[in-house]
Amino acid sequence: MLFYVLLSIFAALLCIIYIIICQLTKERMAIAERLEDIQNKENNGPEELNLPFYTRAIKPIVDKLEKAIGRITPVGMKKSIEHKLHMAGDPFKNGISSWVALRTSCFFGIPGLTFLFLFAFQVSAEYWFLIGIISLLLAMLIPQTFLRQKIEARQREIQKTLPDVLDLVTVSVEAGLSFDAALGKVGEKMPGQLAKLFNRALQEIKMGRSRRDAFKEMAEETGVADLIAFISAIIQADQLGVSIANVLRIQSQQMRDKRRQRVQENAMKAPVKILIPLVVFIFPTIFIILLGPAILMIMEVFSL
Repeated sequence: MLFYVLLSIFAALLCIIYIIICQLTKERMAIAERLEDIQNKENNGPEELNLPFYTRAIKPIVDKLEKAIGRITPVGMKKSIEHKLHMAGDPFKNGISSWVALRTSCFFGIPGLTFLFLFAFQVSAEYWFLIGIISLLLAMLIPQTFLRQKIEARQREIQKTLPDVLDLVTVSVEAGLSFDAALGKVGEKMPGQLAKLFNRALQEIKMGRSRRDAFKEMAEETGVADLIAFISAIIQADQLGVSIANVLRIQSQQMRDKRRQRVQENAMKAPVKILIPLVVFIFPTIFIILLGPAILMIMEVFSL
């Protein structure tokens, strides 16, 4: 009886792990599906039978699970998760449902696998509680840490590329282009998250949304203070009728100064950070090398 219980638990964990892998490789699977569609059209075979096994059998189950989890998720939690996913650049294609499904899979999968391995290797039962608590903490922390790293990496990229983007926008506006056209040039010439944000804001403006709302939402979505300050200055200049070129020139100079100050700040922090490995690893080694022979000689003298 115990064997069948363990076998069923192992099968359920394998399904959970497979769902997680499918979520992480969804973009690659979408490309594979398109290639399969092209091959099906060329071969003139039955469309349903030529689809991949994941699309025919696994994907409907995964979609139903994501919808079910999305329905039982509280509204406040949905808004908080949605905001964090936007700040991270929407790493999951299905948004909140995929994120909640991933967290649920980690919450049940990691402790389940942990206890299965504990039972398989016959670990003493006294350690089960401690290891179970550690596995639960890991199951809760790993998705949050992954999302936080995505957010911080995106914010660092935006903060790093913002001065260069402002320089290009300033040169384009001074050359005679409008502000929107200059942002369009940024989207064409420069890669990265900031160019994608400007392209999306321009598309929303073309669809009828006001420039103020599109840019303000774009800046607040990133959470980068420099970008929020720049967008606020542009909106204020637009409302007061101030020359955009002068505002861009001032903002570009300020962003370059802030980047220089951040570099200097990191340079000033470097000696303090070096002290920890210096005291913990290097000084003891030096003391052993310098004082070791003297201590051995003293021990020999006093042993006589």
